[in-house]
Amino acid sequence: MKRKLFTILLSLLSMALLLIYQHSAFAEEEEGAFSFVVFGDNRLPGYLPYKSGQTDEIEKYFEQIKRYAYGPDLAVEKIMSFDPDTGALDWFKYWPKGLPDKYRLTVLKNGWPRLIVEGPQADVSLRSEGQAWVYRDIITGMKEGAEDSGNSPSFCLNTGDMTYFGYQGKTRDTSPFWHDFHERFLSKLPSGTPEGLPGRFFPAPGNHETWFDENLEGLLSTVPYLTQMGFTSEQRVYKFDYRGCRFIFLDTGDMDYRNPAAWGSRHPDFQRQMAILTEWLNEAKDKKLHQVFITFHNPAFCQSGFGPLPPNENPHPFIKPFGADLNITVFNGHVHTTEMYMVDNIRYLVLGAGGGEQRHGANQPPKDYPEELYWEGQPRVEDYNYLVVQVSGEGTRFQLHRYRPNDENPFAVVELYK
Repeated sequence: MKRKLFTILLSLLSMALLLIYQHSAFAEEEEGAFSFVVFGDNRLPGYLPYKSGQTDEIEKYFEQIKRYAYGPDLAVEKIMSFDPDTGALDWFKYWPKGLPDKYRLTVLKNGWPRLIVEGPQADVSLRSEGQAWVYRDIITGMKEGAEDSGNSPSFCLNTGDMTYFGYQGKTRDTSPFWHDFHERFLSKLPSGTPEGLPGRFFPAPGNHETWFDENLEGLLSTVPYLTQMGFTSEQRVYKFDYRGCRFIFLDTGDMDYRNPAAWGSRHPDFQRQMAILTEWLNEAKDKKLHQVFITFHNPAFCQSGFGPLPPNENPHPFIKPFGADLNITVFNGHVHTTEMYMVDNIRYLVLGAGGGEQRHGANQPPKDYPEELYWEGQPRVEDYNYLVVQVSGEGTRFQLHRYRPNDENPFAVVELYK
């Protein structure tokens, strides 16, 4: 009897020790868990604090935009309306000459675009409350993440186009765009930084960051700690490792209106960046950093707007050989929409719905093009969003937090890559 009781007690003790060990192992595993946010194309398209007596300045402003986006040869017609009490520019409407149904109507508030409607279907492509919601929701989550980084995001990535251009000032102190982004977003992120990182915000530059600011004075004065990571105006790539994962940022460069999908960067050029990317992926493989996140502005795969990077300037052939050994996710923007792909075991996400004007159309892709997994062929609608990525021992979760103003239930969290 005593021997039987001893056997039972020994068995119970073994079970207790096993449970303690499992709990300890689970706790150690969860200590490595973390979350981060990804968003992009969040800038508002212009700032026009002009009054009725400043029509010459307004005309110069419009001319700069036309030349960059459409080239000097496009003939544009427009009308402007000024507030009768204050004289401030209240709204403006423009269209290609002879095509009034292809209009774009912008309503302003305090000089900032508040609403943009585009013809001929009177489609709402922007409402400023979308950007405000994105900023507000990310800030709330990041403040929670500063206290509990495993369950809520503790830092964020940006796929580019945080500002509009440097025409009205380049630096954070002189640019209305960088000042606004800093005051309404960056300055409201929680103080302190995740362990081992110099900040909480890590962007890849977009083409708008270089427009009238070829040396990136705005980006470098607004996010100065990027230089600690090797990023300069001449070397616009950088990386960091965090809790067993590698984060890589590339630069697709400026935009040429004649070929807006092309890789425009010369800092360094495409081939040199691909050599750096290959080196960093090999290094991640050797270090057994099996989770890799790559961010660059122009998309490798998409059906919207300007379309994807051309085959001879597309990073995918350089990333593909690592798909069997590394768990790779690529984040892009530029085309002002959300799209999702799985190509050669690599996740590609276009996250361009951070608050700028949106693209609701899609180009017809080639027959053998990868399947788009977010809209899945359904009509595209106004959809502001950001992504929360949760990394843990149980795997990686991708949760898209979105705001669709015209839906019956406008707020939702959607699980991607289930």
